[in-house]
Amino acid sequence: MPVVYTNKPIPERAENDFYPTPQGLVKLALEQVSWIHLGRLKVLDIGAGTGVWGDVLRHMYPDKNISLAGVDIDERHTKPDSYNNWLTEDFNDSFFIREYFDVIMGNPPFKNVEKIIRHAFKFLKPRGQMVMILPNGFVFTKGRIKLLHEDFSPEYVVNVANRPDFTGKGSNPNDYLIVKWRGKESKKFWNTKMELFDKDWTID
Repeated sequence: MPVVYTNKPIPERAENDFYPTPQGLVKLALEQVSWIHLGRLKVLDIGAGTGVWGDVLRHMYPDKNISLAGVDIDERHTKPDSYNNWLTEDFNDSFFIREYFDVIMGNPPFKNVEKIIRHAFKFLKPRGQMVMILPNGFVFTKGRIKLLHEDFSPEYVVNVANRPDFTGKGSNPNDYLIVKWRGKESKKFWNTKMELFDKDWTID
């Protein structure tokens, strides 16, 4: 288990917290997905917030035929232009979805993330892909053995070598991972790698 040495206080995170994901980190996460499907892609963004994941996705793949849905619990977040469908609702309590998705993505509230992962798999196509940004400590804990080693073993775990800034106040004291699953076809072992994300990359 990693040990983080820091003089910075690590605040308690709210149950449904929101911190905008840096665009460069979203780009690195989306690069882990194989976007080679034919036909229309159905994509779901969990905890979509201000829509940064959808904005980056549209920028990276402008020629893809993508139907993008977002769900967020916060009523202050309204549907961004990048999204086709939007629901203001707690994803964990929702069975609104009447379809399956090719790709599910997001940086979900960490206090609820295990429940979110299990719920999300109900809507992922058998050969679909799911990518999420998670704190390092979430993966490397004894309590997640069943989730990550038995029930839903990831295909890839990317160690993010540089720490992201979620608040505009400097790098976060925690380490983060990009975790990617591939539907029900994920193997029972992980491929791991370490990568840097471009902190200065934006779609502007």
